[in-house]
Amino acid sequence: MFQREKFVANNAIAVAAGRVSGVDVMGQGFDFSRTGFGPRMVLLCDQCEREYHVGCLKKNKMADLKELPSGEWFCCLDCNGIHSALQNLLVSGAEKLTDSLLDVTRKQHIDKGLECVTNVVVKWRLLSAKISSRENKLLLSEACAIFHENFDPIVDVLSGRDYIPSMVYGRNIRGQDLSGMYCAILTVEYVIFAYSFSVSY
Repeated sequence: MFQREKFVANNAIAVAAGRVSGVDVMGQGFDFSRTGFGPRMVLLCDQCEREYHVGCLKKNKMADLKELPSGEWFCCLDCNGIHSALQNLLVSGAEKLTDSLLDVTRKQHIDKGLECVTNVVVKWRLLSAKISSRENKLLLSEACAIFHENFDPIVDVLSGRDYIPSMVYGRNIRGQDLSGMYCAILTVEYVIFAYSFSVSY
């Protein structure tokens, strides 16, 4: 990982694509405009959440914006594609795990001498707190309970608040916007496993 990071730090394409950390991934500067649209205005990609000066986007031939984009804005085609794929997964609902994935689990059970049930249907589903359906809220609540049953709280030192519900429900905690978090669940008639994550390119 270190070698890759070292390589992209000197790669102009990686810098322009935002794969190098910093406030403005292209200008590497902290100078930004608080009022009005202009070259020093900072935009955040709605997928990877990297920050870009409008002027740096133009200078690096990524975008020549004349006004603040309406709706969602993505820094590159990859972020747009990732976002689209995640949205499609959110609306598609629960999907059955393929037999090839289940075969791996069955083999592990057999190797450990455990009983292997073959006629069970295992499904997975992607969730986001941005979808406000009753079913989604119930599943997120179950996922949060699973995290609390299996992990100690992740406590913010200053506020004393537990990060787990903030991550699952995509809340803001002490200035950290966790609204881009997703939760994946596995079900066998009920929720059995939950995983919270965010995706960036």
